[in-house]
Order: sequence, then structure tokens, then C-alpha cells
Amino acid sequence: MGKGTSFIVRLPIAPDLVAEADKPGPEPVSPRASVLIVDDEAVLRSLERILRAEHNVVTESDLRAALARVEGGQRFDVILCDLMMPYLTGPELFRAAIALEPALARRFVFMTGGVLRTGIDLFLSEVANECLEKPIALQNLRSAVRRMLASSLDAPAIPTT
Repeated sequence: MGKGTSFIVRLPIAPDLVAEADKPGPEPVSPRASVLIVDDEAVLRSLERILRAEHNVVTESDLRAALARVEGGQRFDVILCDLMMPYLTGPELFRAAIALEPALARRFVFMTGGVLRTGIDLFLSEVANECLEKPIALQNLRSAVRRMLASSLDAPAIPTT
């Protein structure tokens, strides 16, 4: 022991770098969006749990109640809508909502369990909206909402037919 070489290195502190390092950077802006989820009761709760930490979430298990919210003037940044529901279908809600406010067309993201009818298949081929397949992975759900928020929400999606 006691053998070897010891070095002491002293470097001056660059004042500009210290000042910059001490400044807190801006926090990423992630506004809380207003999200309407329309799906079966069991699916609603899990989707709501995933999104409520980042967004203001409203849920409906009946498309008629969701339509009543839109007719009543509630506006949503994103509408996650199951395609096949009792009483109304996702395409029927979509058409009724855009008749009230065409800009809502760009706010819909559809969801499906994979069993599609010919009319639903045709509808999806006519609109540019995203459709998520169930079961929806957590990251896919969050990514779809982020993409929707990042896109221009004012330009309505125009059916291709």
C-alpha cells in the first residue's frame, strides 16, 4: 500500500453552463383532452382507467346517451366509439354527430371486436378514421388518442364515396 501515483485534477466551472443547468426546462405541454368513450360497460371501465390520468374522460354504454350529449352541446376532442352496440351502431352515431357539427368527423376513433357486418365494413372503407381492434393494447390506445389530438381537428373527414 502507499505505492502508486495520485492525481488531483481541478477544472474551472464554466459559468454559462452552470446557469443553464440550474434553470428548470419547460415542462412538456400535454393538455388534458376531453374524451368520450362509448362502449360496453366492462370495456368502458378499463379504457377509462387507462386514459383518465391524462385526460378528462366521459363514458357512455349507450350510443343514444352519447348522441344526447353531442346534441346537448357537449364537445369532445376525441370520441372512442365501438362500432357494434345495441340500439344504434357506431356509424349511425358518427353520421348523426357530423350532421350537427361536421368537424366532429375527425374526432372519432372506432373500436371493434373484429366481427363486422357488411355495412360496417363498407362504412370503414368510406371514412379515413382509425379503427382499433380489440383487445386494444394500452400503448395503441394512448397513441391513437395522441395522434387524434396532434392532427388538425378542425378539418372534417370526408367519406371517399
